[in-house]
Amino acid sequence: MLEIIQCQKESLIDLAAAALLVLSSCSANKLAIAAFGAILNLVGSLNSQLAEERGFQNLSMQAKLDIISTFHNLSTYPQIIPSIVSSGMVKAMLQLMYEFGKQSEMIEKARALLEKMVSSSEIALKEVAETASLVIHFLVEAIKEGTPLCKEHAVAMLLVMCRSCRDRCKSKDWQKNFGVAERQREEGEE
Repeated sequence: MLEIIQCQKESLIDLAAAALLVLSSCSANKLAIAAFGAILNLVGSLNSQLAEERGFQNLSMQAKLDIISTFHNLSTYPQIIPSIVSSGMVKAMLQLMYEFGKQSEMIEKARALLEKMVSSSEIALKEVAETASLVIHFLVEAIKEGTPLCKEHAVAMLLVMCRSCRDRCKSKDWQKNFGVAERQREEGEE
């Protein structure tokens, strides 16, 4: 099936993506799908830059939705989430959010998956934090104009990001560095 997803024929890609979605809904198949390298191939098909290099520009909207839904199914196994994150899925979801504009089913699914990854993985959280201004823009936009479900995912992701920042700010190293910087600033004002 993975070979079919890598082919150039859109109708075959759509069928293979739908079949993987169905297979991923069964708990017994999730680890096997991840073990056979599906994660990296599926992320590669969603990532527009990689997709162009590999000739995947023919992915239909339905195939993309099915692939994202497959990742939703796979991510119900916590031990699979690190593989999903390390495969570049965070970047792929951010790209989809950027490419598809404000509101669509694609954006809603991408935000939900991104929220699940950020909530479950420190690495995903760090990747999102690296592009904080872009992500915060998308999240604020979702809160202003999104569906109730979209708003829920956006708020949850912002909450995770804020808690992480707060936790880092509580660290002794940060307090020590902040205290030094604060004293230097005060001394400079005198």
